[in-house]
Amino acid sequence: SETVKEVIESCRPDTVLFTGPYDTSYNWNPKIAHDTALNFIADISNILITVSALSTKHFVYISSETVFENDYITDINEDMVVSPSTYKGTAIALGEKITLYFGHTTQTETTVVRIANMCKFPSNREYDNDPVSRMCLSAVINGRLQVNAKREFSSIYINDAVDALSL
Repeated sequence: SETVKEVIESCRPDTVLFTGPYDTSYNWNPKIAHDTALNFIADISNILITVSALSTKHFVYISSETVFENDYITDINEDMVVSPSTYKGTAIALGEKITLYFGHTTQTETTVVRIANMCKFPSNREYDNDPVSRMCLSAVINGRLQVNAKREFSSIYINDAVDALSL
């Protein structure tokens, strides 16, 4: 889209940050997830090509734990192969691969940062993009908090993630 080019050209940033799975403009409702995945991949490709054409120095892709949708017996580490099983997980994993491949082929500095279980205070009842919000919403609706003792994860509050990225 020409709009992306105009925005990047007008501000000439040193770094472009693509928030990917945490961008609330993507609706990952299962009924339209296929179309959302197509738009997601088209958007990241459009932005990467524009970043390269305008000689932006650095592109950062924020990814998430969604690329690991299977259950794991051991802790997930950064060297594990991704295992998406939904349109959302596949699109996010493709975003990682596209970003790294693009950086390699164009000599543009690209970085993939996988932030797992980022959470925030929900703005409305329908917001359930993170595990903590889903648990809280479930507790409000059902009157109790259900926890799976076999599943452990660490969450990071959105402000802490932003602080970590700005270092």
